[in-house]
Amino acid sequence: IIYMTGVSPKHRGEGLGRIIVRAGMHYLVRNGARAIELTVDQENTPAERLYTSLGFKKQQETQWYERYL
Repeated sequence: IIYMTGVSPKHRGEGLGRIIVRAGMHYLVRNGARAIELTVDQENTPAERLYTSLGFKKQQETQWYERYL
């Protein structure tokens, strides 16, 4: 399971996210993974497009609640 990846805003659009995710995928496959799951914020459409382009398919949606104190 890949829980969180990210790229500094000043370096977005340079292909680094794709490099990071693909490196993680290759590592997991080399170490015997038969499936890979990841999470993404539903408002992060660039990340959703990236993951879809890498072959991931949406399986479910989860609600996240947060309260600032």
